[in-house]
Amino acid sequence: MRRVGALALRIAAVEGGDLEVIEAACFLHDIVNPPKDDPARAQAAALSAAHASAFLLGRGMTESKVKAVAHAIEAHSFSAGVRAQSIEA
Repeated sequence: MRRVGALALRIAAVEGGDLEVIEAACFLHDIVNPPKDDPARAQAAALSAAHASAFLLGRGMTESKVKAVAHAIEAHSFSAGVRAQSIEA
């Protein structure tokens, strides 16, 4: 867990952006991780974003930050073809 936190700090230091969003995206980007041969594999980033959103909303993160985390998670997947629209993504 410390590595992910350290990575988030380095990303924020170099790229800028909201550290809380970056940390949450780093920790939760693979929260749904189907096996390589699973048909749901292509939707892994979207599934992770949805699961992370519910988790974070349930813990009091603001809706705007949750949306930013979800976008960063979806955009990190090259195969999903989601273009990054924020510094955090």
